Amino acid sequence: MFTPSDSTLYILSFDIDGTLTGPDYSIYGIFGIYETLLRELQQISGIEVILNSGKPFHVLSANAARFGGRYIIASNGAAYQALGSERVVFGGGSEDLVMLRALLGLSPHDEGVKEIQLDGASYEVVVEEDEYHDTVLCLFSEPEWVSHRWTFKGGIDRMTLYLHLRNLIADHHLKLHVLQPHGDGAVDVVRIHNEKPIDKSTLPDMVDTIWPDVPNIRIAMFGDGSNDVPAMTATGVLGVTFSESDEARVIAPVLRHRGIVTSLPAWVKHANGGYQTGGGVIEGVKILAERGFFDHKKQKVLKLCERAFKKMSSEASSELIGLEL
Repeated sequence: MFTPSDSTLYILSFDIDGTLTGPDYSIYGIFGIYETLLRELQQISGIEVILNSGKPFHVLSANAARFGGRYIIASNGAAYQALGSERVVFGGGSEDLVMLRALLGLSPHDEGVKEIQLDGASYEVVVEEDEYHDTVLCLFSEPEWVSHRWTFKGGIDRMTLYLHLRNLIADHHLKLHVLQPHGDGAVDVVRIHNEKPIDKSTLPDMVDTIWPDVPNIRIAMFGDGSNDVPAMTATGVLGVTFSESDEARVIAPVLRHRGIVTSLPAWVKHANGGYQTGGGVIEGVKILAERGFFDHKKQKVLKLCERAFKKMSSEASSELIGLEL
């Protein structure tokens, strides 16, 4: 946690799905060993841990509170919030977002399983929950990718939905942009900030807004997906990704930006189909410390990483014993 006596602020910004939680978990799943590490890092004076996700505020605030986090960035860089305070929204286009909803047959506050209208046909989709409804529109059209959270009919694939949304925005001259579909099937419509589509590259702008009088700030962003790349490659940000990330879409741009690719994966898949902690997040923090990112706080951080690796090893041994029995 940053205090006025700290000369340098160290920001650790973390994606959620695929980074702090396994690919088969929703944001509502547990962070496990990673959560303990985040809590201990947050307790070091001068370090701030920020959750930075496409998820809505109410989900992120509940999870940040679990480890003592004080700030969250929601909806893929659309807005941030200090826990207990009002959100700060970046960019314009909120009215256009409401108009797009209407063109799809949605009300301004529709969420969950809903029917949308495209070219005279109806399709069942999920409108991702967002208590504010004016920062981003997130749609899921393929049931199999989000079956752990919703049951719905679907009927249109993500790429077809993506193209339909692009055409609607162009035809009606809306100041919005459709992101390429995510790996989990999400199709996001975002607003505009500084004349470009909003994405996670807003991270340094948000940091400057929150701490305008702090002269020395270092920022690291941990992520595994293509939507994390804008933050991991933003000016003044050191990106950290993992061995299992997509080579072309994630690892290559992070390396071009002189970022870090861990040798360990963030998550490892079990033979039974589930996932367990792979240690990539711990390794990423450790590499940052070894490279001098934390300055004189290096040894404190390294001790936390050592403890986290020991806990991970102990839990893995326990699981093996259980399997043998």
